[in-house]
This record gives sequence, C-alpha cells and structure tokens, in this order.
Amino acid sequence: MLLSLLIFVVPKSKSPSYNLYNYKMSLVDTVPAPRLIFVSGSSLYTSLDSKRIEDSLHVHVINSGLHAGIGLKYTIDDIAPRVKSGDVVAIGAEYPQFYTDAYGNKTLAVILYYNGWQNLGSLNLKQWLNVLKGIPYIIRVNMFEGLLAHEILGKTSNPLNAINKNGDEILHWTIDADGTGIVSGASKEDLPLDTLFCQYFVKKLQEIEAKGARVVMIPSVIRETAFKYEQKRAHEIDAFFRRYGYGYNSKPENHVMPDSCAWNTDYHMNYRGVERNTDVLIQELKSFL
Repeated sequence: MLLSLLIFVVPKSKSPSYNLYNYKMSLVDTVPAPRLIFVSGSSLYTSLDSKRIEDSLHVHVINSGLHAGIGLKYTIDDIAPRVKSGDVVAIGAEYPQFYTDAYGNKTLAVILYYNGWQNLGSLNLKQWLNVLKGIPYIIRVNMFEGLLAHEILGKTSNPLNAINKNGDEILHWTIDADGTGIVSGASKEDLPLDTLFCQYFVKKLQEIEAKGARVVMIPSVIRETAFKYEQKRAHEIDAFFRRYGYGYNSKPENHVMPDSCAWNTDYHMNYRGVERNTDVLIQELKSFL
C-alpha cells in the first residue's frame, strides 16, 4: 500500500524506454490509413527497417513492437480498437508468447503506469496479478532508472533518440555484435500451447477483419541455435491458427537467421540481421499487399 502511494505522489520520469509505448500507440492513432502495422514483442522492435519496407511496398509502416513482457493479450486488446479499414496487421509475435508469456509480467505494470492506466477493464486475473507484482518494479524504474538517472543526474537521454519515426530501435544498428550466447530459458521451457489464449486471439483477429482490415501471421525472426528449441512450437502454432484461416504466411524456417546476425538475445538482430529479416518480409508481403 505504501509503494502504491508512492506511485501516485512521485512525478513520472520521461526517460525510461517504456514511454515509447505511448509514442507507438500515437502512431497507430494518427498515421493515415492504409497502414502496415507490425505487432510483436521486442523481436520486430529491434529487427526491422520499416523505412525500407515503406519505400518498397509504398505503404505507411508502423512498428508497434516494444517488449514481450507487456504480453500479447494486452497488446492486441489495445491495438484492435485503433485499427482502421484498409490496414494490414502483421502479427510477428515471439513463439513463447503463445505458451507462457501471453499475459505479460512486471513490465505490464510499468506500461500501464506510463500510459495512464488505460484499458484496465480488459485485464484478466493473470494480468492483474502481474500488475500487483509489478508495483515495486514501477518504483524502481521511475525513481531510480528514471528520475534519479535522467532528471537529476542527467545520465540518460530521451528514449525517442533510440528509434526512428516508424518505431524501429536503431541505436544498435552500429554495434557489430553476435548473439552466440546461451539460449533463453523461455525457449527451453516444455509447456503446452495456451489454447485458451490462442482461441481468444483468433476472436481479436476476427474483430480486426470485421473493421475492414486484413491480418497476416508472420513467423517470428529468431537465431538459428534457438530455433532448434523453438521449431516444434513454431509448427504447432501454425497448425493451430491454420484451422481458423490464420496460419503463417510462410515457413518458419524462412525467418531463421544465422547466429552471426543476432544482437543480444535469440530474437534481437544486429544490423546484418535487420537487413536480412527486412528483405524476407518485403518479398513475402509484396504479393499479400
């Protein structure tokens, strides 16, 4: 309760990257239709060059991806009402989001804090529990990583400096790093497909299409070593959604990148990976659009 009081007394810092969620939703609200809206966690946030896609496909591109910890449920609940007739919504969510991460984690609490607690009515019990558990994390991010580091000590910059006008993270494009580290724990968890969430997700996709928009499911970009663990999941997700007319638009293997193209996780690509992933998407979406 004391921590909750701090949330409402202490001013909000503008420096944490979670503020970018509001910017991305403002793009979805204001960029004129038709738009190509990419939906994911951080995989597409870090692995797209939307300007190249705009130039090649001649359509406004919005990269709404930011963090898998928000949870795919909250993301689709927030974006679906904002979609306009003529839009194309490209779902490129990471595979674990359909197994363990659909309802987010403590990150969801921070996103809600910075967006003014929007869409609280859409949260289910699992999401509410994540919000409650995330209250201490809000304090840490806002007071220490935000106000102290930015507003008081001046050690951090405006998060908008990290992205381009489409919402792509671009600071890491100059870092020649490869992600040959340990495969993430989420990729190794042996859990069943969350079919209840997947059925819910299908309904949201149907709602989007009822507004005159189109939906395309694209396999997640992922590095080669991690895909050895995720391959079964990728095809299981494809098989489930194909029953409802939303199977992947291409083979998951088409979106597997060499380890040398990874940046700092299984799903984040360095600029070599950004270029390769963007080229694949341009070719796959050209005929669809």
